[in-house]
Amino acid sequence: RLFIKNKSYQAEPFGASGLTKDAFVLFLNELLITTKKQFILELEEGIGVFDLYARCFENASDSFVYYPTTPEGGEVPGFLPEEKRYQKEATLSFLSKKPIVCLGAKGVFDLKTVQRDIKKESLSIDFKLNEKTTREKVVSLLNRLDYKKKDIVKEAGCFSVRGDVLDIYPYHFKNPARISFNYEEIEKISLFDPISQLNIQSLNRLFFKDYSDSQVTDKATLRSVFSDAVFL
Repeated sequence: RLFIKNKSYQAEPFGASGLTKDAFVLFLNELLITTKKQFILELEEGIGVFDLYARCFENASDSFVYYPTTPEGGEVPGFLPEEKRYQKEATLSFLSKKPIVCLGAKGVFDLKTVQRDIKKESLSIDFKLNEKTTREKVVSLLNRLDYKKKDIVKEAGCFSVRGDVLDIYPYHFKNPARISFNYEEIEKISLFDPISQLNIQSLNRLFFKDYSDSQVTDKATLRSVFSDAVFL
């Protein structure tokens, strides 16, 4: 039995009880379509959060994100733990302002895990066809965002430069992007398959936000930083 209680608005609680998990996923998706808002869904103990997220993701991958607890122990330099990757993906989705449901276990949204001034400190990367820019300028920006330079881009958070071609894999993208330059002009933008390395979709524009949290000391809870989201 799953129940949602609206704690953000001065309104009567609403819910969905007696539903299977699959039916509940459909309910959440319809809620997004109808309201076009961002939601933070805190699940009670005993509910498999990641299992529910996986079902949601299978139904509508662009509409659901998962926020796990921060892994214990120190991080390995140059390696982003899976839990941190999910947290970053969720945070970037909130920054994008697109309608989403963020799922997490009870108490996780009360932990101070998000840079307090992230809305001001996040950086925008914007590529447009035929626009003039330099690879050096883009690479400098990616370095500020802690992206790792690789020979071949296969994982999120990495980029590569091969002649006039720049490959980049933003954390919250399902596929990496390839930008082809003609000197200082963007000649082609496309998404590609990280396994085959083949282009799969041409784009006229590529825009995303990102941030670096490598030296953050002032942190706040996700629910306080993104207070406009509806807490369920």
